[in-house]
Amino acid sequence: MRLLAATAATGATLVGGAVLAAPANAAVTPVSAVSGVADVSSSSAVSVASSYVGVRYVYGGASPSGFDCSGFTQYVFSQLGINLPRTAAAQYGAVSHVSQGAKQPGDLLFFSDGGGIYHVAIYAGGDSMYDAPHSGTTVGLRGIWSGSYLVGRVGGVGSAPVALSSTDTQASTSGIAVGGGLLSFGSTGSSVSAVQSKLGDVAVDGVFGQQTRGAVITFQQDHGLLVDGIVGPQTRGALGL
Repeated sequence: MRLLAATAATGATLVGGAVLAAPANAAVTPVSAVSGVADVSSSSAVSVASSYVGVRYVYGGASPSGFDCSGFTQYVFSQLGINLPRTAAAQYGAVSHVSQGAKQPGDLLFFSDGGGIYHVAIYAGGDSMYDAPHSGTTVGLRGIWSGSYLVGRVGGVGSAPVALSSTDTQASTSGIAVGGGLLSFGSTGSSVSAVQSKLGDVAVDGVFGQQTRGAVITFQQDHGLLVDGIVGPQTRGALGL
């Protein structure tokens, strides 16, 4: 989860094959696979996020002793009984997608450079968000510093994540985390076979290899989807699965 890596131009940080930090040159001005299906109260998510203002950014951090961007969002929602996948890209694949104009406080904002998700934050309302940007900063309330973002709603209306069968494995050959119902390079099992049968022109062997990934990318391009080579809720829905 082409791999989901930020370009050198963005200055993003790569953790476990998924880009987790905001561009180092982003304006930082502090003002101070989903388990669980109930809608999350926007006030609850924002309130929990605000309680961690001041916690320092730590590469790979996912606790109040230090957060990176996706570790912060994962931890906040875990306090509300919602288990999000670990990486920003996997979180995007595990939530419902809404337009920028329909975003509500408590939604997740996923920043993309057109080649992948490189940062995630919690929308706080207005033009602000809570996030853990990059080394040398702390969790804080900040302005939304880029218009290139996608919006995800936790527990909102939309396709549920793919349910992996007991025979599916979640290989990490590509260095991409596979979780929250995502299928990507290295995944194997009957869920992969179902995707391959829908794609056509690829061997139905239950192995998500380079040929399958290429077919997924082509399908996403042809159908106006986020082109990331990963089978998440949107791609699965377009495939009719």
